[in-house]
Amino acid sequence: MDILRDNRRCNYAAARDFVKGVGTNSTARKPKGSKWDAAGCGGVTSPGSESFSGNVQAAKTMTEKIITLIFGKRGGGKSYLAAVLTKQIRRVLVYDTLGEYRDGFVFQDLGDLSRFWKRNIRGAFRLIYQPTNPEAEFEDIAELAWLCGDLTFLVEEIDIFCSPHKIGPAFQNVIQRGRHHDINLIGISQRPFGIHRLLTSQAKEIYIFRTNEPRDREYLRNLLGTEIEATLDGMAQFEYAKWMDGKEEITVGKA
Repeated sequence: MDILRDNRRCNYAAARDFVKGVGTNSTARKPKGSKWDAAGCGGVTSPGSESFSGNVQAAKTMTEKIITLIFGKRGGGKSYLAAVLTKQIRRVLVYDTLGEYRDGFVFQDLGDLSRFWKRNIRGAFRLIYQPTNPEAEFEDIAELAWLCGDLTFLVEEIDIFCSPHKIGPAFQNVIQRGRHHDINLIGISQRPFGIHRLLTSQAKEIYIFRTNEPRDREYLRNLLGTEIEATLDGMAQFEYAKWMDGKEEITVGKA
């Protein structure tokens, strides 16, 4: 137990050093007019407010750290489902390439994010980073999540950062060894065909909304079995098929 505590202290120290460097040397472009307001950042709920503290009090920590993938067409309910899945999680970092998340502290500058995180690294948080240059900044955020640990890392358009032929070392650590750092990963993509096999091989849960793309259908059939075809054909708008590792049955739910 002492070794685990020492290791956690080392992780926090490394994360603090990392964000200090990012905050000082960030090359990310700050969008014109982007700054925090009196409430904290962009008009979102701030720590200490009734709604924020209520969410923190109700938050639960997942016992098993897993990888969850969500696939489907734009507007099908993917981001809404992700918000539901993370609603009661105590510590969440969202890499929001589409600007769809508002329930938390919203940042558009690495320096602002790093300075806030440095002050709140041990507490509860819901941080939403909307990058100005998603591909260039992703590895920095993935490394920060890896060093900090004990959080849920939610990534929109995960196929951009985890293509079939390319994946960065920091994100590879999150995928392969994230559970040892108490990291849950939730990845969202329109196209299951376009992501790295490492990611799908490590996934414990997969949610699939309606999709008609032949290559995606074929990919899902090879990944999950022929049953998925009939399930997808029978689904209505905003319904999803849910596959769980170790369970034979594919269930249907609604976002």
